[in-house]
Amino acid sequence: MNYTTQRDVTMCGGLPLEVAARRVGASNSAGRKWWLQSGHMTLNQGRAGGLADPAPSPESPNERTLNLADRGMIQMGRRSHMSYSAIGAAIGRNKSVVWREVNRNSSSDGVYYASLAHAKAHQTRRRPKVLKLIENESLCRLIAV
Repeated sequence: MNYTTQRDVTMCGGLPLEVAARRVGASNSAGRKWWLQSGHMTLNQGRAGGLADPAPSPESPNERTLNLADRGMIQMGRRSHMSYSAIGAAIGRNKSVVWREVNRNSSSDGVYYASLAHAKAHQTRRRPKVLKLIENESLCRLIAV
């Protein structure tokens, strides 16, 4: 495991950025730079450390999204030099789903890590959504009648 991988795994495991950087023999500024390059997921500051909003569970919220087991199969498939089609067949998805997942959620060193990808996908998926009735006044009036 190279130092970038060690640092990402230790940070996602709950260590603060500075501690993870020191553990792999890097400076704090190098650790911050690497974290920004690796996707810049939100971190807790201070002693607690770790991801501010880690993925809630290994299961996906619905059938449409990949779960941690699917991502684990993608990781194993990539390490075994399987094609995107073969990985897709193994998890019951189209090869384009696997290709997009690998391209969106690979680390800065180009390697796909299932646990990091799961956390990154969760943070990307989260977004504040405005209620349609608040956003569209005419629809709200139509329903209120």
